Amino acid sequence: MAAVKLRGVTKRWQSPGQPGAYQLGAIDLEIGDGELCTLVGPSGCGKSTILRLIAGLETPTSGEIYIGEKKVNDLPPRDRDVAMVFQNYALYPHMTVAENLSFSLRLRGLDKGTIRERVQAVAKSLGLESLLQRKPSQLSGGQQQRVALGRAIVRQPQVFLLDEPLSNLDAQLRDNTRAELKLLHRQLQTTMVYVTHDQVEAMTLADRMVVLYQGQIQQVGTPQTIYQQPANRMVATFIGNPPMNILPGVVTPEGIKIGEQILATAAPVPIGQPIEVGIRPQDLRFSPETKLGLTVDIKLTELLGAEILVHAALRGCPQTEIVVKVADPGLGEKVYFSSDRLYFFAPATGERLG
Repeated sequence: MAAVKLRGVTKRWQSPGQPGAYQLGAIDLEIGDGELCTLVGPSGCGKSTILRLIAGLETPTSGEIYIGEKKVNDLPPRDRDVAMVFQNYALYPHMTVAENLSFSLRLRGLDKGTIRERVQAVAKSLGLESLLQRKPSQLSGGQQQRVALGRAIVRQPQVFLLDEPLSNLDAQLRDNTRAELKLLHRQLQTTMVYVTHDQVEAMTLADRMVVLYQGQIQQVGTPQTIYQQPANRMVATFIGNPPMNILPGVVTPEGIKIGEQILATAAPVPIGQPIEVGIRPQDLRFSPETKLGLTVDIKLTELLGAEILVHAALRGCPQTEIVVKVADPGLGEKVYFSSDRLYFFAPATGERLG
């Protein structure tokens, strides 16, 4: 096991029309020994690039990368003692499961007894014992993914790098495999860096999350901290499902004016200044029990089983939409919320205020 450190790491791509454009800019990140850290963000934010830089598949333009106490910038991938699991599994189609699992060990020249012992142990832990003589084409997607994981585990590396390993699985299988991964990490206690664009995966798996956008780290923290205390509008709207509602307004002596309505609450900026109010869909209610509320016109509802998603427009300001997540099907024309569940953002920068 080993910690992973990135110090001032940048990656610049030379591309037509964007000479010298940065894919990554000055990444400073430390992933603890034995930690499961998820890198999350929209497509193109740089999360897979970070993984490839750690693995040695890409070379940083500047900065330093450490695995344990060793600087690895100049080390080839085979000498970094990391194992990578790809989105497309990358299994050898002509080899059996057992041969796929043992391939890297045979390349390293381990004796047959050690190879057999490791393969059997990994196969047992991943439920692959009955599949050892099958070829990849004879396996389901979930089984192939477990073989890909097993091929990484059998090497006993210092660091596991997982690049969207569950994205090719159907929803139910993805949920099951995600739970298996979390249990596997508890058993192995090995450093894992896990890339995903799925914020549910990122939150349920992580000890800590790294939220990225346009090649920059937006926030690092535990899933609970990032959900409850987002650093900016990007993090607030990306983490949470459905996304946080963002309502543009202006501070007045009576409160925050949103469209033609007044939200009677204090604001962390002076009167006359623009502000954005963030409210999570599950923090809204259709109830007349509090004075803090907004009048809306319901556009449509979506039944999710135990819950309902309500899409509404702010009355007097139809371009401002609000999503409400409720369990009670009784709907009205006013949505209410608690003042301690409001978030405030600066319109110009997106930074959270207060």
